[in-house]
Amino acid sequence: MATRSLRIGNVSGYLGDRFTAVDEAMAGDPVDVLMGDYLAEITLAALAAAAGRGKPGYVA
Repeated sequence: MATRSLRIGNVSGYLGDRFTAVDEAMAGDPVDVLMGDYLAEITLAALAAAAGRGKPGYVA
């Protein structure tokens, strides 16, 4: 039985980052699976600081 490699792409972002990362990843070599990590530590720190100032601790 022949097998083929699974091509995985990954993007990571944080609050205030550009929105084109997914487009850029998809414009490159073909991928089978695209994963995204948007809970970067800098985002969590910024949201915690906002919650400490009485603002929502999330992005809607």
